[in-house]
Amino acid sequence: MLRLPLASGFIFVLGLFLIFVAPTLFSEGMFVDGSVYAAISQNLALGKGSLWNLFYTDCLYPQFNEHPPLAFLFQSWFYKLFGFSVFVERWYSLLCFIGIGALMHALWKGLFLNSRSWMALLFFILMPLVPWCASNNMLENTMAIFDLGALWFLIQALKSNRKYASLYTLCAAVCLMGAFLTKGFTGLYPLVSPMLWMLVKERRYSKHIMLQQVLLIVGFSTIMGLFFLAVPDALAAVERYFFRQVLRGITEEQTIGSRFYVLYKVLTESLIALALVLVLYLISKKKSNESILSCPPEALWLLIVGLSGVIPMIISLKQSGYYILTTLPLFALFIAATIAKVPLEYFERKRLKLWGQIGAILFLFLGVSLNLFFAGKINRDNEKVVLQKTVKGKIPVGSVISIDKDLLEDWGMHAYFARYNQVSLCNDETLKAGYVLTKEKNASAFHELIAETPHYFVYRKLNPE
Repeated sequence: MLRLPLASGFIFVLGLFLIFVAPTLFSEGMFVDGSVYAAISQNLALGKGSLWNLFYTDCLYPQFNEHPPLAFLFQSWFYKLFGFSVFVERWYSLLCFIGIGALMHALWKGLFLNSRSWMALLFFILMPLVPWCASNNMLENTMAIFDLGALWFLIQALKSNRKYASLYTLCAAVCLMGAFLTKGFTGLYPLVSPMLWMLVKERRYSKHIMLQQVLLIVGFSTIMGLFFLAVPDALAAVERYFFRQVLRGITEEQTIGSRFYVLYKVLTESLIALALVLVLYLISKKKSNESILSCPPEALWLLIVGLSGVIPMIISLKQSGYYILTTLPLFALFIAATIAKVPLEYFERKRLKLWGQIGAILFLFLGVSLNLFFAGKINRDNEKVVLQKTVKGKIPVGSVISIDKDLLEDWGMHAYFARYNQVSLCNDETLKAGYVLTKEKNASAFHELIAETPHYFVYRKLNPE
């Protein structure tokens, strides 16, 4: 019979994760950034724009270089394979998190050599950002796979036979290239992890580790340099990304009041996991004087590597909570490692083992059932989503709709029209739009009302120029 930590633990975590995401994962309505990314990926799948000059709408970012394109490419493949339903981007995000979970398990096995990685996975899904990102198609979902993959390869390089160490390190460099081409510089924090391993784990100078550190940096730089030489359009796109997004984010844009917001976010995301650790500590303290808390050097390394991915963000006042998603698995692994000594023999008793397996399967069944129940329902922006369904088929694909100035910065409306109907919204009269979207019902000014909701009205123009 499978042991509880190895089998039932994973089933329980998966079921709990599906319960958390059930109201939002396969329902309609999504955070504006995720809707934008889905629309751009859909356009790429349809041949609109190119990999290094992505296309959003005719009026808004007809040349989109605000982010590197790799995640858009992967998602466009999903559209080509599975069609253009709104469920496709949801499956893509779900598979990303399954990949993240698998890599967390691999990292745990590589560092701690026991079967309790399910605890780290539990702490990870208890972080509120995790189900939110899974349901909202964030670029960080893809980047996390590359960063965790790079760290796994580096662990193999640092712990393995030197004959294969360099090969593992070069594989890590390729993963870092993938992370950079997904979301840019924020994905490069594993570059310093070999040095941190030497300082935290070895606590002495190691020629082998220093060699891997140098090889990682040189290998990454060389691979990127050769790639840009071979693909000049890629270099031009990354330059535009740097000046439009990175430099402007540091010097001009501000989304938060304190540079330390991301550090505060790490703490708040970890509160539930830390509270569980405290409960386990207090329970064990009553039963035994021996503390269950410990901090092996591998755990401390995970913590410091995670912080190395967060602290550089304080240089900019343009921050969002989801920026730290790729580091959350490391913090979850760290917290779980500090209580790896917690005794689980109690749960290994035959009766409790059986009930644990039954309970885990029930959680999984409940998670799947809830996702089926909420699938297709609208979880946010109800009126805007209903408007898309009402308009669908009444406006030709590729059309331009003229909008009022007060709708010009309704970015969610732009995203929904682009994703659901491949239609552009514009306030520029020179584009000769044949349709109008307005918040005022005024049939005398237009020819035909073709769609309406309580607050939005779409007309076909009487005499479009």
